[in-house]
Amino acid sequence: MNNNYFIFNENKCVGCEACVVACVLENGVQYPEKWRSIFRFNKDKIPGIPLFNMSLACNHCEDAPCMEGCPSLAYSMDSQTGAILIDSELCIGCRYCTWNCPYEAPKFNPVTSIVEKCNFCNSRLLEIKKPSCAVSCPTGALDFSFDEIDKKDINPKIEVPDNPSPSIVIQELYNKVGPEIDDELFTNTDFEQGLPSSGITAAKELPLLIFTFVISCMTAISASNILSGFNLGIRISFLLIGALAAVISVLHLGKKERFWRSILNIRHSWLSREILFFSLYFGLSTVDLLIIKLPKTAIVLAGLGLLLSIDMLYKPLQWNWKTQWHSGQVLLISMTFFMLINQFYTILLIMLIIRLGLTILMYSKSKMDIIPIFWILFMLKTGLLIYNGFEIWLIIIVYAIGEIAARITFYNDLSIHPIDFRTKNSKKKVL
Repeated sequence: MNNNYFIFNENKCVGCEACVVACVLENGVQYPEKWRSIFRFNKDKIPGIPLFNMSLACNHCEDAPCMEGCPSLAYSMDSQTGAILIDSELCIGCRYCTWNCPYEAPKFNPVTSIVEKCNFCNSRLLEIKKPSCAVSCPTGALDFSFDEIDKKDINPKIEVPDNPSPSIVIQELYNKVGPEIDDELFTNTDFEQGLPSSGITAAKELPLLIFTFVISCMTAISASNILSGFNLGIRISFLLIGALAAVISVLHLGKKERFWRSILNIRHSWLSREILFFSLYFGLSTVDLLIIKLPKTAIVLAGLGLLLSIDMLYKPLQWNWKTQWHSGQVLLISMTFFMLINQFYTILLIMLIIRLGLTILMYSKSKMDIIPIFWILFMLKTGLLIYNGFEIWLIIIVYAIGEIAARITFYNDLSIHPIDFRTKNSKKKVL
């Protein structure tokens, strides 16, 4: 752990937000979300559950996932202070770092179209001064230390996936439990369980939904030999659809003119790998369809790499799924479509049954939304059309509508992971 780290005492915080104000005064305008926030837990004062506040900003992790996953290399670590900094001139506004950070520290600013976050008051640290938020706390709940600390001494209060060694120590509540009560009395009470989870929906990510769905269909077609039998106009149209989908995907970026920077972190970022495999797949497909026939294996492998990269890109948002497989993932959609257009109906049936099982598992303890039900109905309709010998083009249209529903469901099921707060040495969830 770096020598510089925050110290937060849950017993002293009164939620006055002096630390939030100090951060704004030190660093300037922060819109629409502040870099430091106060989260209040059990504000309904339910017996048996602790009531406390949590002041949280970027924890400047040693293994910062925001920095590792940034495709444009906009993040860096100050070797002297350990601060994780973001260069506003390099950020492309893809928001991938907001998906990767377990503390939801990076904030997308819709005005500047880039991501912003706490900078550890790095200029103050270089002068051996504490960050403004820690200096301004009137109760001493938020403090800062320049002393070295052993990782084994860090309070494991904050539990997040793949804990990235945050530069913060939490001093827990002295009294973590209340009187024994019947928890069933409060099953319908709406009290806060942890940090709020940011919404990821199909509507918000429409450019990515269009791009990923088109790619899942294109790769299935490329793996078949059906395009070789069509004229030049059809083949050009196929490529133009792929190019248009790629252009649409750029609309997701805050700084669209910097899209070229998204390829710079192939070593760590799945977004960079996605773009690399798309370029490879699209380039090979263009040569194969317009210039000279290429080995089908090369195109299929490039397409497979593209599909895997797309699915891996969303892994940080699948933290709360009962299974890491989803019926709306592009790999499964592409494989199913491949079986359909090649009329491998037995394998198609098996894959649809597997995907139905994944859907049921996803909603096994909650009410199923209308959109996955919509997908199920259209897959059943596809099967009926096949059984009754309808034209393949009609079957594909019905199937495609259903798969769009599956992809919409996938995006609606994604969520940025909130922090879990648990009692030390206990499996019981505190909040």
